[in-house]
Amino acid sequence: MSSSGVEFTALHQGQSLGRLRLHLPGRHSATNAMAAVAVAFELEIPFKQVTDALGAFTGIHRRFEIKGEPNGILVIDDYGHHPTEIRATIGAIRDSWKRPLTVVFQPHRFTRTRDLFDEFLTAFEGADRLVLTEIYPAGEDPIPGATGEALYQAIKRKGHLDVQFVLQDR
Repeated sequence: MSSSGVEFTALHQGQSLGRLRLHLPGRHSATNAMAAVAVAFELEIPFKQVTDALGAFTGIHRRFEIKGEPNGILVIDDYGHHPTEIRATIGAIRDSWKRPLTVVFQPHRFTRTRDLFDEFLTAFEGADRLVLTEIYPAGEDPIPGATGEALYQAIKRKGHLDVQFVLQDR
């Protein structure tokens, strides 16, 4: 794995199908590619056709999208709002770049924040610094206790060394 992607050998029943080169970093990208290989194998799509298609794929809007590197600071936009997605994104960054990692996160939906509150407390453990904002409601009504500030306080109590909360102007 590197910042330019991931390369690996695809196996079926212990036999090599060949090498795949993705332009996306992270173990989760390799796992997703292997799911595509498995489906293609079952549909008898030639492996070369699969490797060509996967090798040409550069990702989708707001999923691990590299926005630029102003003043040497790499900016990556990722829409992931589930703790599992957050961990996968942080893991991909850690596997690909050896530099300090600041995560800026706006929770999405009051219900998701409430329902996954405990999982969010550990989702950011791979980040050196975490900046939280208030929840984007996406049309939902507020839920008592499910706020960005409550999440901030709980993560701070959990022991994350550098977590900040940015209160939005109303």
